[in-house]
Amino acid sequence: MARTRAKAKKTTMEETVGITEKQLRQLVDALGEVNDQLKELQKRKDDLRKAFLALDLPEGTYEGYVYRLQYSTRQDAILSPEKTYRIVGSIRNLLPLVSVSVTKARKELSATDFERCVESYKETKTITTKKK
Repeated sequence: MARTRAKAKKTTMEETVGITEKQLRQLVDALGEVNDQLKELQKRKDDLRKAFLALDLPEGTYEGYVYRLQYSTRQDAILSPEKTYRIVGSIRNLLPLVSVSVTKARKELSATDFERCVESYKETKTITTKKK
């Protein structure tokens, strides 16, 4: 039994997604421009932060003409897996406390073992832009 394909009707981008090619190009360029600006701002922020830290000021509140800066130290605990296991007493009690780093797991496990560990995938829409 031979299969036949119906010839697809040509549709324009505007009919398909409700936007003209010109509008899409403008949107892509606008996103790219904003991403470039964000990179520049992040670099500037990092440089200003380094300059502030180089002053070696004591922790506290510092006033600008427009902004107030709060300078303090945050401590995040780093738990020992062995000590935590001894305290909770069993793997069953330990598992709810564990968060597995996908990045570290990809480095440490073979591709096959990594895939065997995957329970599910979380999909996140990503948009990246680069200058032509």
